[in-house]
Amino acid sequence: MGLWKNKEDNETVETEEYDFDKLEEQTNALRQKALEYVSDLNKTSGITVKAEGKGFDKNLYYIFYVNETDYVFIPKYEKRDCYFSTASINMDEKIALYHQSFDYYKKLLDTKPICLSKSEYSGKDVPIDYQSEKSEKYAGEMEHPIGYIEIALKNNSDSDEDIKIKINDFEQDFSILGELKQLLHLKNFYNILDIPEDSFQVSIINGNGFCHEDTYHAFRERDCLLFVCLSFDSFKISIVRIKSEDILYYRAEGSVRYEQQISGGGGMGINYGSAILGGLLFGEAGAIIGSRRNEEISEIESKTITHDDRIVTLVLRKDGRVFQIGFDVNDELALDWLIPEKQYDYVIEKRRRMFEGENSI
Repeated sequence: MGLWKNKEDNETVETEEYDFDKLEEQTNALRQKALEYVSDLNKTSGITVKAEGKGFDKNLYYIFYVNETDYVFIPKYEKRDCYFSTASINMDEKIALYHQSFDYYKKLLDTKPICLSKSEYSGKDVPIDYQSEKSEKYAGEMEHPIGYIEIALKNNSDSDEDIKIKINDFEQDFSILGELKQLLHLKNFYNILDIPEDSFQVSIINGNGFCHEDTYHAFRERDCLLFVCLSFDSFKISIVRIKSEDILYYRAEGSVRYEQQISGGGGMGINYGSAILGGLLFGEAGAIIGSRRNEEISEIESKTITHDDRIVTLVLRKDGRVFQIGFDVNDELALDWLIPEKQYDYVIEKRRRMFEGENSI
């Protein structure tokens, strides 16, 4: 408690300093609670989103998840939000700042989750238009930059109360969205195309300048073969669209080789002293036996090493250039299903018949 002496009558007078000490103590205690609250909050399972609509703060991020009955939004705070600098300010400003921070911590701790009942709200997609651009590096790719994902919760009774949910961070576990996960869909989100459920996952291991090496969704769309890759690392969708007429053929190439490796069978060192003595006593055979060290002979082990250099090659012609795209050998089945008319043996046989027909005229 700070005390000052009155100069006129030497009367002791209590000043505001006591109130400041108490305010500082209360604020620091409340800040500690706020820090603990934020630490617990960061352990909550959910995805980080921005939310826009009635009851939401546009300046805050929310932790969003779905339970059995509700869509739940919890305002998200960081530890840095719990610190206020009091450096280089006078006492009046410090007092004002402590009052401000005290109210802020109290508001933070009093924050309640926003729960929207599933019986009142339903999810819907919000298509977003993106400008596609031709890849500068790969001749066959079109790139679609992803800026963000947006979905909405539609109020079943009032269309004006939709809640828009914006997701900027794609490296999150979207399974927490429950049934809303089905809205994480190319056509719904990016308004580009729809990936059918019966698409195949294939691995391109050699793009040969036509496309980059990655895992793609492969499917057929009328007279085109499509390969679609979602890359959340670079925030883009890559689409490789090949006209059927541009595909020359595909076939499996390479072979499987097996190598036998044998190890063990004893030490390889030579005991020269024993070799000389053995040779003097028993001749050449004695020298060989005497040269062997008295070591334990290790068990002979045989190991088969497989060398598999098989690959499925898709050959196409585009803009006067021939490209050979290499796929994992296990992807041959996908191409058999999607473009059976381009299988190498079938194409060669068809061309042979056409050649024989032309020559017979």
